[in-house]
Amino acid sequence: MKRLIFVIVLVVVAVLGFWFGRSSLSPAPLQEETRTVNTSYPLLPPPPESEPYVPGTPVDAEAGLPLLLETPVDGAVVSPPFEVSGRALVDQGQVTIAVVDANGAEVFSRRLAVAAPAGEKYGRFALTVGDLGQVGDLILRVSLPESDDPEAVQVRKISFAQPDTVEVQVYFSNQQLDPWVDCSKVFSVKRTVSSRSNIFRAALEALLAGPTENEATYGYVSQLPANVKIKSVGADADGIVTADFDRNLDRGVAGSCRVGAIRAQIEATLRQFPEVKSVVVSVEGEKEGILQP
Repeated sequence: MKRLIFVIVLVVVAVLGFWFGRSSLSPAPLQEETRTVNTSYPLLPPPPESEPYVPGTPVDAEAGLPLLLETPVDGAVVSPPFEVSGRALVDQGQVTIAVVDANGAEVFSRRLAVAAPAGEKYGRFALTVGDLGQVGDLILRVSLPESDDPEAVQVRKISFAQPDTVEVQVYFSNQQLDPWVDCSKVFSVKRTVSSRSNIFRAALEALLAGPTENEATYGYVSQLPANVKIKSVGADADGIVTADFDRNLDRGVAGSCRVGAIRAQIEATLRQFPEVKSVVVSVEGEKEGILQP
């Protein structure tokens, strides 16, 4: 019996010793690494932004050009008065500023001195242009009169508008754009009209004036008879616009193709306005049988 108790005690001691031994060999838990940020040294400032380009400051792409036109930009819509300005080589002495209309006729021309501080390569020029007595698309041409250099001429397309004007579209036939001759197909060109008048009437009057000589060279043609006058034009609450013309509209007009083209020109010119839902064409108040082949 004593021997049995002794064996049991030995077994218990052995088990306890094994358990305590494993506990003492367990690895210590990892400690989270910490870092101390030294705030005594501030962050470096961001790199400086590039300086914006200031008109009048030479850039590499302009080096050596005899003439630099800064304003107006190409395609600008200008109203009187507007400024034409830029730079030119001082040794050129003068620049010529001219404005040409859509038919190639010169409507404005002025010669201007180039001014510069002593020792400067480029001199500045600036001219304020007033009312030219017309509106619409024009060509601005600035040149050095004493130079044969092709870069001594700068050209800009501008649209000249009075402060109380608005741009509209008028529509003409064009066989160059429509070689298959769809009689009802018409093409738009821009016009500038007074915003103080009835906009429907102003657009139709611009249509009756026909294409410019320059537009005609590109194939634009009006099918409306000559000397047509507008009697009245107005819209009702439903957006139906009635355009009444004198007898010249329907006089001597024959052929379904031409009649269709005339109607298409009138309707397209009026239907550009979103409030117009439909168009009625009349002659001296008569609506029946108008523009029939």
